Amino acid sequence: MKRLCSLCLTLGMLCGAAATARAVEIKAKGTWEILSEWSNVAPLNGPNDRFATLQRLRTQVEIISSNALKGVVFFEIGDTNWGKASEGGALGTDAKNIEVRYSYVDWQVPNTDLRVRMGLQPIILPGFVASGFSPVFGHDVAGIMLSQKWSDEVGTTFFWARPFNGNFGGWNANGSQANGTPRDTPGDAMDLLSLIVPIKTDVMKVSPWGMFGFMGTKSLMGNIKGGDPATWAPRAGLYPILGSGYTFETFPFRRNTETHENAWWLGITAETNYFSPLIVAGDFAYGSVKMGEIPGYEGFADGPGTFKLDRAGWYAAVRADYALDWATPGIIAWYGSGDDGNPYNGSERLPQYNTPWAVSGLGFGGGWTDIATWKVLGHNPGGLWGVVLHLKDISFMEDLKHTLRVAYYGGTNDHKVLRYGYFGNRYAENLNVNAPWAMNGKDLYLTDKDAILEFNVNSYYQIYENLKMGLELAYAVNMMDSDTWKNVSGANYSRQDMWSADLTFTYSF
Repeated sequence: MKRLCSLCLTLGMLCGAAATARAVEIKAKGTWEILSEWSNVAPLNGPNDRFATLQRLRTQVEIISSNALKGVVFFEIGDTNWGKASEGGALGTDAKNIEVRYSYVDWQVPNTDLRVRMGLQPIILPGFVASGFSPVFGHDVAGIMLSQKWSDEVGTTFFWARPFNGNFGGWNANGSQANGTPRDTPGDAMDLLSLIVPIKTDVMKVSPWGMFGFMGTKSLMGNIKGGDPATWAPRAGLYPILGSGYTFETFPFRRNTETHENAWWLGITAETNYFSPLIVAGDFAYGSVKMGEIPGYEGFADGPGTFKLDRAGWYAAVRADYALDWATPGIIAWYGSGDDGNPYNGSERLPQYNTPWAVSGLGFGGGWTDIATWKVLGHNPGGLWGVVLHLKDISFMEDLKHTLRVAYYGGTNDHKVLRYGYFGNRYAENLNVNAPWAMNGKDLYLTDKDAILEFNVNSYYQIYENLKMGLELAYAVNMMDSDTWKNVSGANYSRQDMWSADLTFTYSF
């Protein structure tokens, strides 16, 4: 209650301040989400806890002065894990867990069609295959976005984003990085520049895009783990795999205090309804990141050797949906380049920032809400190929809909790379204790000998106009090659299937 009162007081102060200057229009919208989950994947309260209930409130307030000027603030209370004191879910239910997701000003340059959005905001590269997201970048981030519409069909969007700056805490006496108070040091900033050209006609939309990054050698170091995977997962998505179980706290990074390296991406996405009711979409992306090299690296089994901190790869995907009166059958298929057999030359996977590339419930985060469990394969198609068959929006009763999915995923990483030693993934027990701080992130690393078969059954019932209930069931059959991974993980390796069951209520206003 105290948190809600504080939120209302803050909004009242904002509105009051605005009213003293000029009358404005206030619009608010948001959602309450309450989720109960049973799962054996990345448990929410520890490796032996299979059940948890969470809740979250998101509220967006728009303070509108005119069609040419508005401010937007987006508050979030939660995620609150019921019973967990640190999140305000224990007896007494009182904790400081109000977060600001967005806080930006949106305005139009006078006498032009140019719009400017500046502040904390969602910035998403286009992608028409998987829920509107590119596999490269799509997050809340600090930045400036410029959007110009040249005609009814053609526009341009440019953004500058600053994902990281000033998080590095220096070095410990033993040579590992310190995680104390961050200090501003040269080489600790990361900046992204992107140009998008959206083109839209009556039957097609196409968006070619490019992005360039200035990446300080210390930009991904220090206190950036946080609770949100978006803050620490880019470490795994931009670097190659590590050897000997190195983490970011022990990894011998380059110490040049002023070095910035470059990264770049090119992509295109398109969708057409020319063959309606058949809808066809396609994505392609290529990216390259170079972060220097480490001579005399001893993390791999046959070391020492020169370890190049390079990562470059590509992905291509297609989606086809055919709308029927009672359902929409469809298919999603993709191929992402994978690592070759030599870890010293870097990674051949697509560099990415752990965006919500969602195509399934358990494998890739395609469920109804993102407060559910970690995903088995993360949010990125790099190093994988896959096929997802879906039957969406099945409806035989008013207000009740169902979605069915069957998905098959295979790895494109050369299994011979594993002969160089242990890479940081934890595959013993349930395959669900992967180290999120390791270079591979929390995601399973599939080789060309591995596969996952996943089944989803999801049902949604509209109780009231603003209240919806969802039941989502997912099961993933683990077909990773035991002989391959026993040689890496040792005698304790065991292969188990993965499952989750989610019951969610969402009140939207």
